[in-house]
Amino acid sequence: MPTFGWSFRPRCGEGACDVLWRDLHERRIHAKLERRGARYRGSYTGLFTIECGGTRSTSHVTLELKVAAAKAIGHSWQATRLVGTLSQNEPAELGCAPSEARFAVPARLVR
Repeated sequence: MPTFGWSFRPRCGEGACDVLWRDLHERRIHAKLERRGARYRGSYTGLFTIECGGTRSTSHVTLELKVAAAKAIGHSWQATRLVGTLSQNEPAELGCAPSEARFAVPARLVR
């Protein structure tokens, strides 16, 4: 699995809430992750990592994360370690067969 750089921005002024997930290198890859307790889930549909015949394919990506560790940084409580899964699937298109993959996501805060 490739290494990704992601940013997470809260969708509220304070406290735990939904976040906006965005890839740091491919800015068009983003989604709202809905919070349920310590878990976050969201999906994105668009160009991701798969190519077929030299053309990037449309992927459906689902990201599911759980806060595994957090600490006070400055004046706020922040997640420092996340665990979860990233699932992606592509329909048959451009003469290529459908595909799917599911990856474990170990993530940590990098400052």
